[in-house]
Amino acid sequence: MVPHTDSSHINSLTISDEGEIPHQLLKFLTELSRALTTAGIAVMSIESILKKICQAYGFKAEEVISLPTFLIIKIANSDSKALEVTLQKPGVLPLDQVSRLYELINQAENADRSYAVGS
Repeated sequence: MVPHTDSSHINSLTISDEGEIPHQLLKFLTELSRALTTAGIAVMSIESILKKICQAYGFKAEEVISLPTFLIIKIANSDSKALEVTLQKPGVLPLDQVSRLYELINQAENADRSYAVGS
């Protein structure tokens, strides 16, 4: 979906070591946010989409701050919390990929797709 970027700047922090930490969900949300930013979607819409997806998979998005160049996501369930901080770049996404992106969002908001598989 999004052009390959260097992921060395991504920082994932486990706040609690109890239970299963949702690293795959964080990775999925991060890549989804990048794709939405590249597609030119408004940051308020991106934040809303990410929160709905978290809720669909049984997590609470405690903090979602999506800016055109920066993303912070803090998610939690009853057992654990995790935080993702990453840089992102606005760009251009072809229209057919935007359409597929919204299909993916609809599936994820209904928990119809494994976020481990994601893209």
